[in-house]
Amino acid sequence: LLGFNAPATSEPSSFEFPPPPTDEELRLALPETPMLLGFNAPATSEPSSFEFPPP
Repeated sequence: LLGFNAPATSEPSSFEFPPPPTDEELRLALPETPMLLGFNAPATSEPSSFEFPPP
């Protein structure tokens, strides 16, 4: 999901990102931080329906 191989460990990688956000936080953050998910989001105001339905 994040576009890289996470280390097989139970401790969080603080240098990569804080603890996983909730689905709602991901929805809110996606338009502002598309690179967080490791892909180039289209430069459009429409939601990507294949990712999740609009709020």
